[in-house]
Amino acid sequence: MISRATILVLLGWALFSTAPAIAKDMRFPESGNPAFSFRMPDDWTSRKDDVGNLLLSSGDRSTGFSLSLVDSSQSLDDFANGALGVAKADDNRVRAVVSISGFPGVSYTTTMMNPSGVKLRVKMVVVRPDKTHIASCTKIEADNNSAEQRKVAETVLQSMTLSAAP
Repeated sequence: MISRATILVLLGWALFSTAPAIAKDMRFPESGNPAFSFRMPDDWTSRKDDVGNLLLSSGDRSTGFSLSLVDSSQSLDDFANGALGVAKADDNRVRAVVSISGFPGVSYTTTMMNPSGVKLRVKMVVVRPDKTHIASCTKIEADNNSAEQRKVAETVLQSMTLSAAP
């Protein structure tokens, strides 16, 4: 007869063996506020682009994030729609009211094609942590990602917090 303890251990193993390996605590920018804090899987990489955004990429390159903090007086909607327009995202966008760490904002969910013709799912979240900044977090993933890949990406997104400027 199998003991309850054995069943609990096996159940725990089954539940957590498919969980993403989240190990790196990250902060962007590295100093100052406002700043994003989040947890990133061990096999992911990060780098800054030419304009100072932080780019995250999954080990299998099926998922990425772009984080930015900018001085802007634009409305959140104008900022998001401008960025999505530059990226040539589909005009069919689903808007939702959201927040990060209590800072009000909006999200836009849409699709776009990458230069190789791969269809991508895009979710851009923009919030205003203070009167002069806009913080944006954009999740980009291949349309054909598996449920597990989507779960890992959503785990990273849900780990995002934002600190306020002093």
